[in-house]
Amino acid sequence: MNTPFFSRFKGWGVWAPIAVALLVILIAAAFNLGGVYVMQGLPAWQAWRAHTYWYFFAWRMGLYSVALLGWLKYRARLLKRKPGANLRWRKAEIAVVLALVLMEMSRAYTQLGG
Repeated sequence: MNTPFFSRFKGWGVWAPIAVALLVILIAAAFNLGGVYVMQGLPAWQAWRAHTYWYFFAWRMGLYSVALLGWLKYRARLLKRKPGANLRWRKAEIAVVLALVLMEMSRAYTQLGG
């Protein structure tokens, strides 16, 4: 079946982001399961996470900053190659920023008294 629809699934163009997402999920699951095991139970793990919330918040802000800098460099190159794609990328950028803000707000709400 070499139709145009299936031909876009050959190669790493589509599969690389999926592989990265699955790897991130696997690492997060291993970290949480390892934390529950080391802390000898879920309540102790949850208490530790609550106690270290601000350290991990600072870590996430650093990661978001590095990802933003990388995206801005990539975006500049992308827009040189395809100048008409600016509006499509702008919508995706807004969606990602809103998702991150909502995620951080929900974490803060549950941490700070929700």
